[in-house]
Amino acid sequence: MSEITFDQLTLEPELIKSLDKINFKTPTPIQANVIPFLKESSDIIALAETGSGKTAAFIIPLIHKILKEGAEKSNEVRYVVLSPTRELAQQIHEVCQSIGKNVGVTSACLIGGENIQKQKELVAKKPHFLIATPGRLKDLFQQKVVSFKKIHGIVLDEADRLLDMGFKDEICFLLYQAPKNRQLMMFSATGNHELSNIAYRFEASPKEVNLLTPTLIVDKIHHTMAQVGDNEKMPLLTYLLKENSDAYALIFCNTKSETHIVAKWLQRLNFPAEGISGDLAQNKRTRLLSDFRSKKIRFLVCTDVAARGLDIKDINLVINYDLPQDPSNYIHRIGRTGRAGTSGRAISFCGFSDCENLEAIEQVLKNKVEKENLTNEMFIHDIGKRPIIERKTGKIIDLEKTRK
Repeated sequence: MSEITFDQLTLEPELIKSLDKINFKTPTPIQANVIPFLKESSDIIALAETGSGKTAAFIIPLIHKILKEGAEKSNEVRYVVLSPTRELAQQIHEVCQSIGKNVGVTSACLIGGENIQKQKELVAKKPHFLIATPGRLKDLFQQKVVSFKKIHGIVLDEADRLLDMGFKDEICFLLYQAPKNRQLMMFSATGNHELSNIAYRFEASPKEVNLLTPTLIVDKIHHTMAQVGDNEKMPLLTYLLKENSDAYALIFCNTKSETHIVAKWLQRLNFPAEGISGDLAQNKRTRLLSDFRSKKIRFLVCTDVAARGLDIKDINLVINYDLPQDPSNYIHRIGRTGRAGTSGRAISFCGFSDCENLEAIEQVLKNKVEKENLTNEMFIHDIGKRPIIERKTGKIIDLEKTRK
């Protein structure tokens, strides 16, 4: 089915032209499977790997429906898209803009950390799509800035993560406010029985499209485990980044504080690295991601929340500095590389404090993770002292400046 073209999906001619302008010629498997259902206003639960093109799989058919009804006649919001993270919401907004700008379809991105007054002004212009994080959307509803009474459909993108992050109450709140006959579309990278429960609770009858591979991790990703002492993680990381001169990498830590410590340490060693977490102001997070996409930054140190759902091309290396406590996050992290048919490499550090997480990961994978054959030469110990965080302020203390 992936061999067909967008032309063959009988989309509106002006939409085909818009897709052609941004070089969208052939639908991915998830797009080819989902678009026919969404064109007919079916509810859906769609499961596919991260990086498979899920965002365009709902944006394209919904724009098609808006055009068919008459985009210029719209004087209300047609669709609401909920995202678990600000960065993913911005990414969806960019996809919607790139496809919709040539056909008169508009969208507004409503996320925390941005000027709420400006967002109220965007809503007042009655865009076709509201793309939002749950907290900010609920705030705007309670301030009577937005209404859900006339919306045609609701999309839950990264629906499993929305639930994992505790947004079930906000999702149900939104669905209670919406018309009963609205279209419900749920997209996820993992299966979650709670999605079916929500659909049943709100009288939806979703079609199911499941394109998840039985092996969970695609064949083109070579992933291994390095068993190290906790104090050997940075020496090994330094070696790996020096040896892989073409590395364009995500480095995952389990906590916000460790993310910024590792990033600062790498900066001292003259690596083009930055740390990103929810503690940073939204404008700085947006700038960091822009710099990473343009490869001004080659190593982005992050938490699961900061990286979830991001579609960044060409990442050829993922390093788990810490093993994730939730085994499903191992799959999500590894899935940042090896996208769109390319090959990828992932190396996970298993220190003493990580051992309790390893068994759960291997149970989910139903296989042992291949072990790295480490030698003494693979640890660079001349890396200076570990940065420390000041307890009162939470800021990293630069020991070098303090000494001077």
